[in-house]
Amino acid sequence: MEVYNLINSKAIREYCKKIKHQFNTEEIAVLIYRCKTISIKEKIKLYNELIKNYPNMELIKRVDLKNYNSVKDMVKSEITRLQTLTQMLKKDEVEAIYTYNYWCKYNTQNYGIIEGKEEYRDIYKTFKEVQKLIDDTIKEDEKKRNYKFFN
Repeated sequence: MEVYNLINSKAIREYCKKIKHQFNTEEIAVLIYRCKTISIKEKIKLYNELIKNYPNMELIKRVDLKNYNSVKDMVKSEITRLQTLTQMLKKDEVEAIYTYNYWCKYNTQNYGIIEGKEEYRDIYKTFKEVQKLIDDTIKEDEKKRNYKFFN
């Protein structure tokens, strides 16, 4: 597992590489949880790799943390949570609407939520419709970025 690639900040990622910081199991679990560049499917895959290949640890009791016996118990619970939410989201429902906004760090004007997707104007009947729009938007953004920065 390329743990450094899970760090959202380029500066922190490079610094950790430079000093050859070794992350413990709990720290890796948190990095996976907070990573903004990987999909839920990839997170689950990495969580399973963590369970299989890294040592278990006892967790320090904290107010903001459920009562888990170990890091691996916490990670297994997170896998279950992600799978449950994914199944709920993909389930076709008759009386449901879907909408989305997205964050774009490459937006040169305001680094924020992209205007034009209005919460109540752009509604869809199924998650599949939204997923296709998201996939198409990602492809379009990648084409623009590749053209703008690499040509």
